[in-house]
Amino acid sequence: MTGSLRELREDAIKFVNTLKSGELISVIIFSGPNQAKVIVQPTPCNAAGLAKVTKAIRDNVRPIGTTVFSEPLDLALDTVKRLAGDTVTSLTMLTDGCPVPTLWPEADEKRRAFSAAARLQKSGVIVNLIGYGVHYDPLFLYELDEHAGFNGTRCHISEIDEWQEAVEEIRAMVERATLAEVTIQIEPAVQRIYKSSPQITVFESSTIGFGVLESGVTTLWLETAKPIDSLNITGRVNGKEFTLSPKLEKLSQENVKEFRRMAAAWFFIKGKAADAVSLLRDNDDEFLADR
Repeated sequence: MTGSLRELREDAIKFVNTLKSGELISVIIFSGPNQAKVIVQPTPCNAAGLAKVTKAIRDNVRPIGTTVFSEPLDLALDTVKRLAGDTVTSLTMLTDGCPVPTLWPEADEKRRAFSAAARLQKSGVIVNLIGYGVHYDPLFLYELDEHAGFNGTRCHISEIDEWQEAVEEIRAMVERATLAEVTIQIEPAVQRIYKSSPQITVFESSTIGFGVLESGVTTLWLETAKPIDSLNITGRVNGKEFTLSPKLEKLSQENVKEFRRMAAAWFFIKGKAADAVSLLRDNDDEFLADR
């Protein structure tokens, strides 16, 4: 990411200066083992605070070395614990690399990162992940997101100038987020459940759980092995039971296109980029296919 850091620094500063006066921001930089560092402790987004954050980003964001994910996630958890009240807290992590710990096995690093992500989820933190370029591991980010409860946004950017748009979309999602404990069971059994908000998430099970609703709602898509003529949905939201028996209707053409986009995202996550591109081009989604 070396050649893009100057642009990233300036975009980050621009984004920071759009934050509202009632918000708090903290900034963590990370690279290889023992190199993660909090360069901004939770700071009010007033004039003095934004000046402090701007200086910290300009002075500290620079290329360092390899990539460890567990340490910055642990630092983020320590930072969150210092905050009081019921404020919605979100973490946005940008990476262009895979786990390369060098001082301990990769499997141990993944285990540590997944554990930290799960602890963030239990603390009510919405974890957002941005993968940049072609050298990061989409499946690892998916698994990291899974341990964080699939409560935030996980996205890909091909160019660093797409970062600004990505973080603005994440911010808008966080503002719409409603924390909730949701469990759902589908009958008859289905092959996959696709959850389309706040991001595309795929569950290969008929029983699922998650912790965030977007503006109080969510959308689920079900993939079945054969046609069905009835459906029963049971579950709980914050401990309150519900039962639904929705009327089944044929998908509209736009619904079909949206489902194909989700299937393409699943192919990409599974490392089948060529299949994802082919499905998107068949769907007339040239822009997404190019990305």
